[in-house]
Amino acid sequence: MGAWGEAVFENDVAEDWVDHLASSGTVHFLTRPLRTVIKAGPAEVLEADQCAEALAAAETLAAGMGFPCGGLPDAVTSWLSEKQFTPGPKHIDLAQQAVERPLGPLGHHGEVRLQRRDKAGAVPLCVRRHQQVDSIPVSYT
Repeated sequence: MGAWGEAVFENDVAEDWVDHLASSGTVHFLTRPLRTVIKAGPAEVLEADQCAEALAAAETLAAGMGFPCGGLPDAVTSWLSEKQFTPGPKHIDLAQQAVERPLGPLGHHGEVRLQRRDKAGAVPLCVRRHQQVDSIPVSYT
């Protein structure tokens, strides 16, 4: 996986995922990486590509809720606008479950996921802001 930064969308896998989202036009495609991560067993090591796609999907959902992360690709904004898609509670729940999933035995495949974690250790910052809006207690310390 080629990367030019540490942000969620600054790698080849996320860039390819966004291109497919823009061309597929389905919510199923958007949620598929999240479901893949959730279905993985707790001891299963996820591939870096799976993690990158799930984080891109989670950030896309956060953007759809009005909390876009920095560096959000224009194609994501366009897709959300064209589809007039606003994530519901089940979509946000999928994102939270996926990004909070225990990593299991760490190997080199877990590095992408670890780099994308904030200081509190669980959820991308944009998804975390959504939690605050819903008055879910969140600690930043």
